[in-house]
Amino acid sequence: MYFESIEKIADFYKIDNLQAEAGSWYSFWQNKDCQDIDFIDLLNCNCTFFPNIAVALEIFLSLPATSCTGERSFNTLRRVKTWLRSTMGDVRLNGICMLSVHTS
Repeated sequence: MYFESIEKIADFYKIDNLQAEAGSWYSFWQNKDCQDIDFIDLLNCNCTFFPNIAVALEIFLSLPATSCTGERSFNTLRRVKTWLRSTMGDVRLNGICMLSVHTS
């Protein structure tokens, strides 16, 4: 079941030999007591033996948990680009949007 997911991940991110390495990695961790382990801890231990697993874990850790950032950008653009400001150039519009998104 999880081999299909591993195959899709390997094809999408073009990670060579991920399926074989994932099987070895799974059997390595199957006999361990790892209830309180984080993904960052997985990267720190034994990833020298499993470099493709380390790449897959780094990709997983870099994915955003939500799409709030993108939605916030579009909401800001809708608020900033009014009819009166529709004639401004892209550089100025980008600058105003960045200022509006990153206000503290």
